[in-house]
Amino acid sequence: MKKNQGSSCGILSGGLGPLIREAHVNARGEIEVLARPANLSKVLSFLQAHPECGFSRFVGIFVDSRKTEGAVDGFSLSYLLRGDDEKNFCRIRVMVDAGDILPSSSRVVPGALWSERLAWDFFGIPFSGHPDLRNALHSRIEVGPAGNRGENVLVIGPKHKGMGFSVLLQLHLEGEVVRRLVVHPGGSLPRMECTLEDVMPIGHAAGGGQSGFFVRLACARAVESLACVKLSVPVCRRRVMLSEMARILAHLRAIAEMNEILEQSKAAELARNARDKLLPVFLRHQAGVVAGGVSTAFLDEDREALLDFCQRFSDIPERLEQVSPFLRLRMAGIGVLSGNEAMEMGCSGPVLRAAGIMHDLRQEDADYAGLPMEIVCGRSGDSQSRHLVRAAELDVSLKIVQACLSGMDGEEPASLEDLPEKFPEGEVYEAVESAQGEVGAHVFSRGGEGSGLVLRLRIPTGFHLSALPALVEGHMVDDVGVIMASLGLGGSGSQP
Repeated sequence: MKKNQGSSCGILSGGLGPLIREAHVNARGEIEVLARPANLSKVLSFLQAHPECGFSRFVGIFVDSRKTEGAVDGFSLSYLLRGDDEKNFCRIRVMVDAGDILPSSSRVVPGALWSERLAWDFFGIPFSGHPDLRNALHSRIEVGPAGNRGENVLVIGPKHKGMGFSVLLQLHLEGEVVRRLVVHPGGSLPRMECTLEDVMPIGHAAGGGQSGFFVRLACARAVESLACVKLSVPVCRRRVMLSEMARILAHLRAIAEMNEILEQSKAAELARNARDKLLPVFLRHQAGVVAGGVSTAFLDEDREALLDFCQRFSDIPERLEQVSPFLRLRMAGIGVLSGNEAMEMGCSGPVLRAAGIMHDLRQEDADYAGLPMEIVCGRSGDSQSRHLVRAAELDVSLKIVQACLSGMDGEEPASLEDLPEKFPEGEVYEAVESAQGEVGAHVFSRGGEGSGLVLRLRIPTGFHLSALPALVEGHMVDDVGVIMASLGLGGSGSQP
């Protein structure tokens, strides 16, 4: 049992009383609360506000369907909250029948806006009181004058599929000032009921490239956690090294895109060239992360290429600053997101840290123990701060890669642990710190062979997209691209 979970469970049972059906600590040391649907918002408020519970960070809503004779007749919704400890979770479980209407919890937890919309899109679960409950796949967009207000409407998009979904932006303009923004995601990550063999290839469907890598890693760790598989230190170090390579590639691409938007060609070219040097090594190994370990061998030529990259680009943040000294001035004060707002919206990664919140899943990750891990935080929460956090994290990731390389003794072979033929019944959530923030994999197991696994994903770009309208309203239309790129929602630079 995790620290204080038993006492927190007692507080919940006593404080919530008739609002819940039961509360207990499960086999994984997580608090589980079975709540009555009508009391969901009150339960969430209590959990977040009580000083001895402190489950203030909303992770997401994960849905499992309930079937009778092959037909779906209901759903189990798990509202997952995280405490101050990254591994300290509380699940609020709500059982509903097909066709039941749930009260929206978005007023209590603004981050639920995105999760509730996905639950509606994928499962048809309606939420009363949700301010924008539209089916993302069938949003109707009208272009032209917007009624008596005299506003013009500008539609931008669709954006790049690297985001995990296409998106159209409907901007209501008064002159060149954005008065209102409506976001129309054109398609999202599919819900997946998959076999064990299907779990790994879904990384490409989730966006490909570096985004696909982090999804694959989260899925692998969730399956390993469910099966109680422990990996060796060298294998964990290999995964850490690949994660930091993916982070460097994603940050360089985002930095290049920001410079291109602001017509800083020298800095954009520098970032692109650096990325091109690292990409071939990463591509040889990105598909090697599978449940049970790594399936590719790390060769001497890979080691030499990585060492050369680290030496040649060890000062890349300073060089980027030198060739575009006025870039930060253009981004200052644009798209300000406070720390409290970022947490309430479920933001993570550089977006959250740029707002002054020192939150990084790597800090509590045992795989990073003994490595030169440093959390980079900003203060202002604007586009400039988000850009600078990404640039500074390049240096941190380079040091971690070098530390991993120094601990390797020559070539390392592929290494895979055996997985059980049958998985125990239960559910597991595992998350990794991607370049964009928290990428999570929630695996339900009904017991039995691999075909009994059901996978749900948490992708950070959706939560950042929910924060976009409030950030752009009142700004000039030329600032929209800057704000989107700083959130990681730009075209080619978007990564989960």
